[in-house]
Amino acid sequence: EVTIHLSVDCPDYDIKVLPIVTITVLQLMQEVLDNAFYYSNANKILIQTYINSRMIDIYINDNGAGIPSDYMTASSWHSGLHRLHEIIHLFDGKLQIDGDIISGTNVRFSFPICLEDNESK
Repeated sequence: EVTIHLSVDCPDYDIKVLPIVTITVLQLMQEVLDNAFYYSNANKILIQTYINSRMIDIYINDNGAGIPSDYMTASSWHSGLHRLHEIIHLFDGKLQIDGDIISGTNVRFSFPICLEDNESK
C-alpha cells in the first residue's frame, strides 16, 4: 500500500501544451513511479508539478531505500533511468536524481515547453 500526495501549480489553466509534451511527461513520471514501486520499498510518494507558459518542473520524492550514487554506471545502458536521462536531454531539460536511506529518492526534472498557440503564429 502506497500513499501518493500530488500537487499541481499552474497559474494559467488555459495553457495548451502540445500532446507530445503531455505524453512525454506521463511516460517520465511512470518511469520514476515504477522505480519507486519496484526498488525502493516506499509507502509514501510526493509529486509536485509546476507548469507555466515557458516550462514544466516536476519533483518526485519517495520515502524508500534511496538510490545508489553510482546508479548510472551500475545499471545496464538500456535501463529506465538511462532512458529518463536521454529523454530529458532531448527536450533540452535538466534532471537531478539523488537520495539516501533517510530521505528516500528525490527526482526533479524540468524542460521548456512549446505552446500550440505559439506554434501556429
